[in-house]
Amino acid sequence: MIYVGFGFLMVFLKSYSWTAVGLNYLIASWSLLWCILTSAFWNEVCEQYSIGHTPFVKFQIDLKELIFLAEFGAGAVLITFGALLGKCNVFQLWIIASIEVMFYSMNYAILAYIFGTLDIGGAMTIHTFGAYYGLTTTWFF
Repeated sequence: MIYVGFGFLMVFLKSYSWTAVGLNYLIASWSLLWCILTSAFWNEVCEQYSIGHTPFVKFQIDLKELIFLAEFGAGAVLITFGALLGKCNVFQLWIIASIEVMFYSMNYAILAYIFGTLDIGGAMTIHTFGAYYGLTTTWFF
């Protein structure tokens, strides 16, 4: 869904259709990899904050990390990408995706570990965060 679904969802603009598919693959791949690292960091920080331990431990990358954290983070970035399509170039999209993944991972870790509030469809963490971040960056540009 991340690559094909969002990729061909972005072809609604006539002059940016094939560019949008290519940029979608590029930004989704980068944000998926970056989200693995940032979500592991923020989950460890919030988990130790809620438990009270101070030493950091090594994190494991498994299927849960890839699906629930990395692909959902890439989904939030691609929701933002839908609002920014045609307004900024590749380098700006890369910077926006990198910053958004850091804040998304922090938001997800705070909601999951400190508040204990997660929903089934990801409306709070994925869709709302991606939409508001997209509106804010569109207003900025």
